[in-house]
Amino acid sequence: MRLLAVLPAILLLGSAPLAYGQQRDLSGKDQYPQFRVLSGLPGGGFGVLPNGQPSINGAAALATPIGYSMGGHGAIGLFNTATNLNPFQFDGKDATEQHSNGTAEIMAGGSYAGFRGTVSYMVLSTALDGAFNVQVSPPLQGRLGVAFGVQDVGGSGGAAGQGFSLAEDDRSSRSYFAVGTYDLGKHAYASLGVGDRRFRGAFGNVSALINSRLRGIVEYDAYNFNLGVLYNTGPWRGLSEKGRDIESNLFVGLVRGKYATLGLTLTL
Repeated sequence: MRLLAVLPAILLLGSAPLAYGQQRDLSGKDQYPQFRVLSGLPGGGFGVLPNGQPSINGAAALATPIGYSMGGHGAIGLFNTATNLNPFQFDGKDATEQHSNGTAEIMAGGSYAGFRGTVSYMVLSTALDGAFNVQVSPPLQGRLGVAFGVQDVGGSGGAAGQGFSLAEDDRSSRSYFAVGTYDLGKHAYASLGVGDRRFRGAFGNVSALINSRLRGIVEYDAYNFNLGVLYNTGPWRGLSEKGRDIESNLFVGLVRGKYATLGLTLTL
């Protein structure tokens, strides 16, 4: 259990040769740059079915929530974002003081009386700053799923980003949200939600299955549009635990239409 608690930090530190500086136009007052690459919530970089099971056939997004919470499943993920497609370019007030811009996460879900809840912890950069997230879905039947949650329960993840003074980054990054996801059929989903702080109003996402292993994603994260492709490699049968298969999900996309994003998430 101790290994699982530190694994996101180990993954993020190990990715340093492929990591990058914080992007200038993703930073600044009320920009919440630490949460613009990955939500750290169910569906962030992997698919989730309406019943809470991770699957390439389920709804997926990048930095925005979906209306399905995991129940009895978990995920471990690593994402990084490059500056203007250059993985070695640093940006900010002083590049020598920048930490690599990436996100690692560990996530676990459970269920009780039809309710499903998911708790996750994110390591936000190689500075090892972190954030806890919580999301809950009530029992619903039909094509609509709903979730309520809080991103960064502690509120210390950062509202402006690294390299800014306390006066510029003194706001809490605790962000409340509510989101609904509708099953459009044929493994396609559309989500629409509202929130405060990081979500600052309305956000949404759409994902659709391209083939049995590939899913396309487009989202509006309340700031800009992001897009990407999610690829599921199938189960790692040799690593099954208690009869449950571990699957890997690879993500390639663009944040704000120009920052290349690479990700790997293991689900079980």
